[in-house]
Amino acid sequence: MLCGTGLGMSIAANKVKGAYAALISDIYSAKRAVLSNNANIACMGAFTIGEKLREELIYAFLTNKFDNKSPSKIKVDAYVEYDVKR
Repeated sequence: MLCGTGLGMSIAANKVKGAYAALISDIYSAKRAVLSNNANIACMGAFTIGEKLREELIYAFLTNKFDNKSPSKIKVDAYVEYDVKR
């Protein structure tokens, strides 16, 4: 998702049940959003990052997969459980 800063889209997307949106602005955060947090939506700022970087971020986001053995799995399970109950 794309808006001026990506912040509004992140907030809006995370209101949807089952949506786990992450604001990404660098390659490391794009990878970790998926690997450690199981994000399924990438949000970026049109005014804050350039087109080439956006392409690289999308590639990094889409070519990674959540690691079920990650120490973050406990955290991810907790917010998924919360999401299911609401």
